[in-house]
Amino acid sequence: MPHRVSSRFSITSASISAEWLSYKISWPITERHDANETMPQNVSVFDLGIGDYHKVDQHLAAVKRALLGEEKVLSELAGECTYALWIDYRFPKNGGSINLPTSLQSFFTFMKVELVFHLRTFAES
Repeated sequence: MPHRVSSRFSITSASISAEWLSYKISWPITERHDANETMPQNVSVFDLGIGDYHKVDQHLAAVKRALLGEEKVLSELAGECTYALWIDYRFPKNGGSINLPTSLQSFFTFMKVELVFHLRTFAES
């Protein structure tokens, strides 16, 4: 079985709602969690529209291109929001590796995007 990499991008904010973000950002919202008494932040999850890849570095390069399309808005919101990319990487047992080139590391650091990896083999479902 080939490797499979997919991801979801989230924006978290105490003051900015998913509804407001849907007017500012072109990606569709796939999930939203409004702030409440147990969770003081609004969380909006977006589909960047890049699909699945077989290598992590290729997937992250596609994510970079998608984020650059919304760079102006994301930069304006950076003081009020936090960003995370939730990466799901499935690979054959004893066959996974992650290569994160310096240029991609620098980009995600500059854009203040936290990378969260969920690693699992195909046997784990």
